[in-house]
Amino acid sequence: MPGWHAATRELQQAGRLALLGIVLEQHPERARLFMQWQRMPWRLLHDPFNLLALPYVPLTLAIDEWGVIRVAQPQLARADEWIERFVQAEWTAPQTVPNFRTQMPDLAALRSDVEARGDDAAAWAKLGVQLTLWRGEAALGEALAAGERALAAPAGQTGPTHFQQGVVYRMRHDSAKAEEGDFQRAVQHWSAALQQEPNNYIWRRRIQQYGPRLAKPYSFYDWLPQARREISERGEVPLPLAVEPGGAEFAYPAEEFTSSNGSAGEMEEAAARAPVPDSAAGTEEAARIHRDEGLVRTQLIAVPPSVLPGESLRLHFLFQLRGEAHWNNEAEPLALVLEDAPPGWQWAGRRLWSERPAEPTSAEERHLEVELQAAAEALPGSITLRGFALYYVCEAASGVCLYRRQDFYVEVEVMSAAGERLKDPGPPRPGTRD
Repeated sequence: MPGWHAATRELQQAGRLALLGIVLEQHPERARLFMQWQRMPWRLLHDPFNLLALPYVPLTLAIDEWGVIRVAQPQLARADEWIERFVQAEWTAPQTVPNFRTQMPDLAALRSDVEARGDDAAAWAKLGVQLTLWRGEAALGEALAAGERALAAPAGQTGPTHFQQGVVYRMRHDSAKAEEGDFQRAVQHWSAALQQEPNNYIWRRRIQQYGPRLAKPYSFYDWLPQARREISERGEVPLPLAVEPGGAEFAYPAEEFTSSNGSAGEMEEAAARAPVPDSAAGTEEAARIHRDEGLVRTQLIAVPPSVLPGESLRLHFLFQLRGEAHWNNEAEPLALVLEDAPPGWQWAGRRLWSERPAEPTSAEERHLEVELQAAAEALPGSITLRGFALYYVCEAASGVCLYRRQDFYVEVEVMSAAGERLKDPGPPRPGTRD
């Protein structure tokens, strides 16, 4: 986009050409922040469901004042050869000009029509999308139910429907109506979509965004810190993000798996501030730490949800406070200790620590990520990995502050060498055990 903006800046400033962007990302405000950074004052539309049915991006179109596409996929390197000619041309109006709908549809009538159709998978899928686009967070539960009805109908297990269902689950995960397992279900549906259409660039990128470094084409948001800094330096306020990117979205691709979280110096520094010694996993000392009785809820998300022998996946650990509980930041940070993996499997580091805010107490969700590589000779089926988290948490603003342990297990599904999953996407496989 910056290239096209630079090539057409004078025409835009003269009012002779307007640029419009359509963003296919899950979180459109990140694209808006990029546009602010690059000083590109275009209008942006958001198509999280990929209703345009694009198998790849970018798609560049030159559209005249009548809404007719005159040039498709022009080359930026040859912009001077056609842009001025396109702008100066007097395009003939088509015989009919489409009357595009610009008002909210009658969703109640639409639902009645869909219900009358019975098991019409396409109609139910469309209803789920319409509910989400027009009613937003208030209709996410209803939209998910419509999507599940579409998937359950004959011939309903289509790639687009799976992808769209994943988008809605991720939307709910990011909302105040989030339910446990939403993020994992999103990943499972995106993976199911990609399994049906493995050449779809859009769907593959969605998995890679949250997935392991071995499968990444690039760092998705490494530009963000620089963008915020440069926007602030020129006296502007960076546009806020509804959801901050996580570690996987900043991570760079890797050519080979490494069982380390960083350099030797970084590992030594981390070990020096560890709340328990490295040998504590499984020892009597760690076992004596009292288990959490409901102050912190942990969710585990595997991306992708299954793995081939010898390949890797990324595990996301979400730690969410319950009720009035809050973190005690005057003590050591939250620590995650991963027990030994089965023979041939490798962790990219077995100990992780969360960031610790400067204020004495806080109530934010804490997010840790680690990568895991399957054994090259792993057999199809599932394996169980175990570990525990240690943290200082207070019961309430004036309540007792405690040091607690929470055990967890992760079930990882191994696909056959042919890449076929043994099961269709279902309930999230990772879980916690008190």
